[in-house]
Amino acid sequence: MDEQFKIISFNCEGAIRNKNTIKYIIEKNQPDILCMQESWVLNMKLTEIQEIDSSYDVKGEQGVDINKALLPGRPSGGLIVMYKKAIANDIHVIQTHNRRVYAVKIDCINGESAVVVNVYMPCDRFDVHTVNSEFSDALDEVESVIDSCPVNRVILCGDWNTSFERDTAQVKFLKQFVARKKLCITWDHPNACKGDTYINDSLGHRSCIDHFIVSQNVFNLIEKMYVMSYGINLSKHEFVFLTLKNFRSNTAAPRLPICNNDVLKRVAWHRCTDNDVELYKSYLDNLLSILKVPHEALECKDIFCDKAEHRTMLNQLCQDMVSSCIEASNNALPHSQSNSHTLPFWNETVEPYKEKSLLWHWIWIDCGRPREGLVANIMRSTRARYHLAVRQLKKDENDLRRMKMGEAISGNKQRNLWDEVKRMVPCGKIVATQVDDASDPEAIANVFANKFEDLYQSVPTDADELNDISSMIKEHIVNEDSIVQCDFSVDDIDKAIKKLNRGKSDGDIGLYSDHIIMCTYRFKVLLTKFINAMLVHGYNADNLLASVIASIPKCMRSSLSNSDNYRGIALCSALCKVIDYVFIDRYSSQLQSSNLQFAFKDGHDTVVCTAVLKETISYFNNRGSNVYACLLDASKAFDKVHFGKLFKLLFAKKIFTR
Repeated sequence: MDEQFKIISFNCEGAIRNKNTIKYIIEKNQPDILCMQESWVLNMKLTEIQEIDSSYDVKGEQGVDINKALLPGRPSGGLIVMYKKAIANDIHVIQTHNRRVYAVKIDCINGESAVVVNVYMPCDRFDVHTVNSEFSDALDEVESVIDSCPVNRVILCGDWNTSFERDTAQVKFLKQFVARKKLCITWDHPNACKGDTYINDSLGHRSCIDHFIVSQNVFNLIEKMYVMSYGINLSKHEFVFLTLKNFRSNTAAPRLPICNNDVLKRVAWHRCTDNDVELYKSYLDNLLSILKVPHEALECKDIFCDKAEHRTMLNQLCQDMVSSCIEASNNALPHSQSNSHTLPFWNETVEPYKEKSLLWHWIWIDCGRPREGLVANIMRSTRARYHLAVRQLKKDENDLRRMKMGEAISGNKQRNLWDEVKRMVPCGKIVATQVDDASDPEAIANVFANKFEDLYQSVPTDADELNDISSMIKEHIVNEDSIVQCDFSVDDIDKAIKKLNRGKSDGDIGLYSDHIIMCTYRFKVLLTKFINAMLVHGYNADNLLASVIASIPKCMRSSLSNSDNYRGIALCSALCKVIDYVFIDRYSSQLQSSNLQFAFKDGHDTVVCTAVLKETISYFNNRGSNVYACLLDASKAFDKVHFGKLFKLLFAKKIFTR
């Protein structure tokens, strides 16, 4: 059974005044943690808050400095964390030095730990140029907690007083922080139902300023995220609910798309040196040496074998081989940078300011985070210079890219040249926000899923016809001469691998054609036995049957909101391409097509076809004859192949297995 972990964030605007609402929320929802924000929190109030529900413990940071005789303006901060006594032994308070930040560490069942940071940020002044120093100081404290606390998961919640819909300096500063720390805004999750968290009817103000910001591994666990209103609530803020699945258990997180603020780390194949490749091969051989090889299935020569365990063994072997390739590359090969600093000359122009800013930031922390004085002033000035350097670099980005392109041309570095061209001409990155009547990503995906389902089933092969073909094949499997010999050699596999194009992904689990191209002799031997075993058993491993269909526009000048303007391309495993090339190479003589076919053939293309057509027309015109042509365009012809007829043609050419 899935374990739920519930966290609620609420700016109560007076916990004692609103205690009936809080009591009702706790009784109705039983949250594991309730994070509240209140300016006038005093330590003496915490005892009274404790009485709201005896099954909860209360910790907090008072927002009032009681040592001052006179308090100017509204106090800053004031934070309360209520948590179930059942998990009290797993909760540890983390010391902070800012009244707007309160943090606790949670020990999880699986040995990992998480940090929950409750924040109460100052109001957004709607300044588009300058960030409120109180806001930046509080965010620096949050960053310090994340960096100094040895945790695997991060949850930031509270009243941020910032709407991501605004274009103010404070919003930009927060977004930069989210990107820099590789965090995710939970409102972006498909299970989140976003709403207004602050409603002031007297002033007519409504906005979403209370948020949860989490690490990617927490983002993947989100089950529900929503705003809830209660009539008895005396605060102008609403309750924000976050429900996580298996948060404290050792159950793996469900696989979801990476959130908008994260970038998937991929192998940087272009940066691989000969030493990197040799290290990859060494890792791969080591992993293969400890692999559990199913000799029983691989050595089976019974073409009538129907043992289910053999098929299970082949499935597992395929999965293990792919996993070994990926794990070896993760350990041995360089990866692309998974940060937001993709600007040219970052290291030369910005990195020195960043390092100096971080140095003084840590000095400032060691000095007790003084608000005034020499150290505080130096910390702020170095941080300001760092942010100025970032803005200046972004301003000069195109000029610097042109300079980098010039260097690439002069140094004959073609890859660097085209990388910069793609970044400066981002037309290929245009993504439609609406397709047909669908506007959200899931609905758009369903549009294409339904469209491809109808397309691929538009020319169905009758089940009786397939049974007849199967029976026909079985009747001919009486001796080894009447069936494709299941004896591909390592040389055959090696020859096929050399035909693979680099940089081709399966679109799913991360296996690239480069993984296979750089493989070892041991891997080729195992792959040869695996392919031969599949042919003997007339079976294809599950991993090889899966493909990802990517929808790409046919014409960028046509409407990208029309699903008819897209065609699907299937991204499949590189192992499938190896099998294709092995068959095509061995049985090329039996797969000859008409001399008048120009497409989908080596050494032929439509240019040759056009040239033949023109020469033919010219020949008859020069001799006084008229030429009449009929041009047929079969829509989606490749996708509407009748597989029954295709199998019969292959059978007639004696290319078949059981």
